[in-house]
Amino acid sequence: MEEQPCPHCTLPRLVQARRSAVAVVSRCPHCRRLFAHPLSVVVLDAEDARREQTVSSLRADGIRVVAATRIAHLERWPVGEVLVTDAAHATRWWSEVGATHVIVLADTDEERSLAERSGAWAVLASGNSAALLSILRSVAELQSVADSSTPGGS
Repeated sequence: MEEQPCPHCTLPRLVQARRSAVAVVSRCPHCRRLFAHPLSVVVLDAEDARREQTVSSLRADGIRVVAATRIAHLERWPVGEVLVTDAAHATRWWSEVGATHVIVLADTDEERSLAERSGAWAVLASGNSAALLSILRSVAELQSVADSSTPGGS
């Protein structure tokens, strides 16, 4: 993690205290405050079995998850959250409404092509939980850097 100032005491740098799939936690060596950078994921997938398996896997690793089968079933837009979606719901529009990253589950060449054209941040095969968790760890670290560099970031 690159050096970022403490949002509380403005010491020039935070240090990484610990890391998990859920969050990166930074500590200020001066004021000793901890700053958690949690990850929140929205899973949008029309295929019941795949959606349930993805949600179960993420929750088992302590990641906050909201799941839906269709866009109309979302209670709110994924603003500030990671969207994991099937290829049918892949669109550049997700970034416009505030999703921080869009990860598309794609199994066929046609689905991968559609996902790449949609501007997905990452494309991976359905059911590859290890790859999804690896991607989400990278996202958590990226978000922790962004959060700690903005005034008032947590």
